[in-house]
Amino acid sequence: MDKLYHQLRLSNISDNPKHIIFLGDSFSWGQGLYLPNWLERKPDILSTIIDNHPNEDEISVQWKEQELYVDDIDIQIKDSLSFTNIVADSLNRKCLKRIHNGGSIQSNIDILSEIVKTGNVYKDVIIIFQFSSIARDEFDNITDDEFKLLNSKDLDIRNILTNRIKKIFDKVDGILNSFETKYGYKYLYLDWLGDFYDFAPDKFVKIGQSKCFDPLSLNYPIKLSYKDKIIWDGHLNSEANQMIAKLILDKINLENWK
Repeated sequence: MDKLYHQLRLSNISDNPKHIIFLGDSFSWGQGLYLPNWLERKPDILSTIIDNHPNEDEISVQWKEQELYVDDIDIQIKDSLSFTNIVADSLNRKCLKRIHNGGSIQSNIDILSEIVKTGNVYKDVIIIFQFSSIARDEFDNITDDEFKLLNSKDLDIRNILTNRIKKIFDKVDGILNSFETKYGYKYLYLDWLGDFYDFAPDKFVKIGQSKCFDPLSLNYPIKLSYKDKIIWDGHLNSEANQMIAKLILDKINLENWK
């Protein structure tokens, strides 16, 4: 199998011809999971980050401050610690995920559409589609029909936003349902912020009592101490990735997918 597949890359090694595809954003990519390793491998970079924030005791390091220094070893580290590879290795499936950091709902829809268009489809695939923030996808200007609804007594702007979110979900679910019908694929959802869970609760991986994994990102961020400073990245640390991996595996086992 080629290591590259429709803007996705193979992130593990398995002799099994079965695949699991993760479509998401920087959470599924694994941003920041390599940072604790920089204490030994790249202390000079951490020093530079601290120098760029002279008046801060706790430094929130953004992707733009990491991007230039992420090398192949960092990629291997973050993949090995990510819930994506933990799940794939546990199932003994090849893991495909986005080549580059980031992603939006629409860009992941585009990847699915490209797979359909080319007909380059694998057999026996599980797709985990992680919904990102709706703010990353542009909404068109308000339509005439929506403007009329705003002037009615029954609807307000919140209803219009919910309707638009539902349309986004229906678009994704329609594509994945067609993959299931035509190719026998299986699929599940993860929700970052909880905007989509209520549309199809049975298809989502529930995070404890929460509909989304945002509480995990708040309670389990990536943090390290260096030179009496705290450097942190608001993405999921390795412990949180293990938690999510277990919940995904529990859901897959409940569905009796091999």
